[in-house]
Amino acid sequence: MRMYEFKPEDAEDFAKAQGIRTFRRREELIFEICPYCKAKHRDDKNKFSIDLETGRFHCFRASCNANGNMITLSKDFNFSLGADVDQYYRHVRRFR
Repeated sequence: MRMYEFKPEDAEDFAKAQGIRTFRRREELIFEICPYCKAKHRDDKNKFSIDLETGRFHCFRASCNANGNMITLSKDFNFSLGADVDQYYRHVRRFR
């Protein structure tokens, strides 16, 4: 099993899976709305981005301030990054 390596396609696939429109600005994928806080006010648009070099994300709304990486998004939104990655990072509790 190998460790997860971020690919820009993962960020784009996540946006598609969430049904959120995006656009690119330099090395960032800007989301029209944050998948966490889902801000609806027009002033709150385009406040969530994923860095396409590192895979780190951030919501710039002070009331949300969500941040992390693609593994965080994978866990929080049940988004698959591939079977090996899912198995490694999503620990399933097993009871006897």
